[in-house]
Amino acid sequence: MNYPIIEAMKKVEIVEKHLTDNVSRKIYDMYLNYLVSQDIDEFQRNILTLDQKLTQFPSEFDTIYKSVSEVESIVIFGAGDMGHLALFMLKNSKYKNIEILFCDNDSDKWHRGGGA
Repeated sequence: MNYPIIEAMKKVEIVEKHLTDNVSRKIYDMYLNYLVSQDIDEFQRNILTLDQKLTQFPSEFDTIYKSVSEVESIVIFGAGDMGHLALFMLKNSKYKNIEILFCDNDSDKWHRGGGA
């Protein structure tokens, strides 16, 4: 018998095993909570305040920030609601001066331009 919840939990566990730092795990936990609650406002608040919560793992965040600050652009895969939420959060953070691009498999979303 196939149990969808058990299969979903196995997939979550696989993803968690591939996350190598606490910051990524924290963001993934926030996203999982959003999937359950469907409260986009809470998810957005959590992500926007993540910077303040990262004092418990500053060395990891410094490494991530350094790698991001050395690039000229960021590519967000997925031009749907979550992609645009990521764009909004990046444009309202210390990464606001980095060029942000979208990549999406849906050809209907290609060449649309715009942004948040």
